[in-house]
Amino acid sequence: QTRTFYSEREAQRWAATLEGDKARGALPANLSAGRVTLRQWSAEWLDTRDLRDSTREGYRRLLDLWLLPELGEVALSKLTPERVRRWHSQAKRKAVAKGRGSVQVPKAYRVLHAILETAVTEELLARNPCRIRGGGEEPKRERPLLELGELGTLAESRDRHAPHLRAFLLTAGLAGLRRGELL
Repeated sequence: QTRTFYSEREAQRWAATLEGDKARGALPANLSAGRVTLRQWSAEWLDTRDLRDSTREGYRRLLDLWLLPELGEVALSKLTPERVRRWHSQAKRKAVAKGRGSVQVPKAYRVLHAILETAVTEELLARNPCRIRGGGEEPKRERPLLELGELGTLAESRDRHAPHLRAFLLTAGLAGLRRGELL
């Protein structure tokens, strides 16, 4: 990368700042690697992961739908916490507008975080710009509970078809236990 300075003193100041940033860990060891775009790096990242086919396809879908349209052509070195925060906010609004639910954006954020964490490990980035507290957390969905009358009706209907499941069904409904806890 070529840079022009108006004076030797200005160039020396810039070089000293750059060396200080490197020493503090504010710059990656491999500065030219930061020119790699997110699209390029995410393709390489996916190719080098030992993933099940369904997981790989899910990551690819998240990249294609949520990450690459907005951030794909951005160089890794240009991905700042502010830019990631802006993407996350826009993606959440888009998800609500499209009725896609609130699960896809946190999943996409977790994939982006993992991709960029690998870039940090491989010294393409000095720090991971994904710093949104709770950005990858999916909203907790409350399990619907049956009213007592509905539970009684369900238990009676099961009595006719599968009487051996009555105690199982009543325990599940009254205690609010999940399948694994019941088993």
